[in-house]
Amino acid sequence: MCLTDLKYNFKLDGKSYMSNKNKISVTIITLTYRDFSGLSKTIRSVLNQAFNEVGFVEYLVVDDGSEKFDKAKVLEVIDEVKSDCSSVNSILVYANEINLGTVKSFNKAIDRSTGDIIIPLSSGDEFFDVNSVDEIVKQFTEENITILTALRQVVDDSGVLCVEPSSYDTKLFDKGSEGRLLKRLVLRGNFISGACTYYSRNFLKGVGGFDEKYRLLEDYPMYLKALNSGYHISIIKNVLMKHKVGGVSDGNEPVNEFFCKDHDLVKLWIQENIYLDKMDKRLFKYFQLMSKRQRLSFFCILKYPDCLIIWIFYFLVSGFSRGGFTRRI
Repeated sequence: MCLTDLKYNFKLDGKSYMSNKNKISVTIITLTYRDFSGLSKTIRSVLNQAFNEVGFVEYLVVDDGSEKFDKAKVLEVIDEVKSDCSSVNSILVYANEINLGTVKSFNKAIDRSTGDIIIPLSSGDEFFDVNSVDEIVKQFTEENITILTALRQVVDDSGVLCVEPSSYDTKLFDKGSEGRLLKRLVLRGNFISGACTYYSRNFLKGVGGFDEKYRLLEDYPMYLKALNSGYHISIIKNVLMKHKVGGVSDGNEPVNEFFCKDHDLVKLWIQENIYLDKMDKRLFKYFQLMSKRQRLSFFCILKYPDCLIIWIFYFLVSGFSRGGFTRRI
């Protein structure tokens, strides 16, 4: 950035930072609740971004009413890193007085922010490299995008598990495939990670934000309603983040009561708002209303052999296209 392009001065803890008015602004939001084991890694990942394509950067770290949220520790980590990261113009760290749930907490953070693009990065996750945010911004500025997702590298303590979505599923994001993507989400559930899905502020403002009828589930209802209303969900077919499995929606933790209630509400919304033909209803019941154990019962195998074949086919195709069978089906 040349000196003549610099338009505005911003101050953060007494230090001055410059912003280019002509470039797009971004808000990065990290939500936390009780588990802070990977938060330092996430903060460092944000502050080490290049931000070459961004005019103004603000970063919010928001805790949702945890009993032991250590704000001083968070600020200490930020102080350690930010001296070399002058591209971040504003940092806000705060905790909700009470636990609101993911959806309300996210909406509240967005309301307190100003960026043109909303970029969530969950505690414990990392951007794939220093150019991830620049790739997101380029995509938004080059196309008329409302919702943008990306490939994610799924990791656990043992290392890299796979890259998702599979190449088989990424074809569903092609222009003109909105109906196919909607049907996939309706009949087989969500596969688009909210941890690496980004939004235009104008879009979120236009739809009234995330639906607060849900407590923990902000992404799946949003995708369904957006696609059903004619919006397109775009994808960057590059890995932009490393997603640490073990969150409330990963299926590796004990079942959360609120999460189950949210999913029940989604299924009810689908039945009330999406047209399903006879075969669709059969697949919806099999994949969305039955547990894996029920599907594998002798009775279901006899009653739903066609659905079982589709299940096995999808497992094989998606497994080969992602390079391995490391994830649940």
